[in-house]
Amino acid sequence: ERLVFVVLCARIHVHVTLSSTAATAHRPPTKTVHMTFDEFMSTAHAAEHASLQSDHWYLQLRTKGTSEWIYEDLKEWRPQFNFWFGDPTANQGIDCRFGARGISASNHYDGGRNFIAMLRGKKRYIIAPPTECPNMHLFPQSHPEARHSMGDWANLDYKQYPNYLKVKLVCACVVRYSCFCTGSCAHCFASFVRAINVVLS
Repeated sequence: ERLVFVVLCARIHVHVTLSSTAATAHRPPTKTVHMTFDEFMSTAHAAEHASLQSDHWYLQLRTKGTSEWIYEDLKEWRPQFNFWFGDPTANQGIDCRFGARGISASNHYDGGRNFIAMLRGKKRYIIAPPTECPNMHLFPQSHPEARHSMGDWANLDYKQYPNYLKVKLVCACVVRYSCFCTGSCAHCFASFVRAINVVLS
């Protein structure tokens, strides 16, 4: 009940996936805005009928930082030694993500292992093992978009990024009540419908 109350009453951090999913030196793929939950839901409903090329919105609540209050309702998410947390001190927090149809993430890798539980909707994940990173056309470590591929994976330009043709990929569709682990793999995703998922990292 507190989780619902706080989300409905507070101004929340909402991420905007901009119309181009490619991370470029001039325009990052997302930005953060603040709005009420009702305002967010209005944008999520509008996305059902919007062009996939338009900007899209998703809500992300993280247990480390401004949304640590989530633990008050979901005590089982507290890091403690068990099957999910081999080393609780290394836990980077848990994300609750509420996304609209058409939300996508540019191809990237994360510093930790991600475990995704899909509570509603479905997403397509495209993953590649770490050995494929040399072919991913990643930004250099000094770049603001380090860990991300340069190209737009929704519209790949093989002439500009020819090594993409060499990448060995696996595609997985994660549906309601299913779980998926990206491990240390490079990955990107796209939501087919409105989706709610939890990410342990």
